[in-house]
Amino acid sequence: IAGDCNSSGAITLVVGDDAVNEEVDVTITTSATISGSTILLNQNPSASLTGEGTKITGVAGESLSPSDSVYIKSDSKYWKASALTGSKMPICALSCDTLAAEATGSFLLYGTFRNDSWGWSTGSLIYASTISGSLTGSSPTGSSNMVQVVGISKTSGTVLFNPSYGMVENA
Repeated sequence: IAGDCNSSGAITLVVGDDAVNEEVDVTITTSATISGSTILLNQNPSASLTGEGTKITGVAGESLSPSDSVYIKSDSKYWKASALTGSKMPICALSCDTLAAEATGSFLLYGTFRNDSWGWSTGSLIYASTISGSLTGSSPTGSSNMVQVVGISKTSGTVLFNPSYGMVENA
């Protein structure tokens, strides 16, 4: 899949040898710079509990807070993830908003997220946690816990969120 956007906002996607033209609304904020085929995202969110990067709009299945790690349940809603069991995994996004159950909000799929209360060791891997909706700097070790790397710490309070959907279950 390749794509191009012209000045009128039309996007042409090429899938294999066929071109599909669709008119879509495109929103570009000042935190992104587009030059040729490169999109440069702001990698340093300006405030705690904010994220910068690729986001999607979705519906919360339960109450969520900014930085909660979430998975998509069979109802297509976002629920707090937990490494205690594979049924609440894999983490696919971080909540960007405070949401009540059934509310629509923003979810970070890839990018940087800042939470000044985290306290990571810079450069360390970040994993799914056994605490619902949380992340951890240590790989879960309990029997039947799921291990999923979701990013790497840039600073003590900032994560480069890039979840791997591959998981390993502890024996």
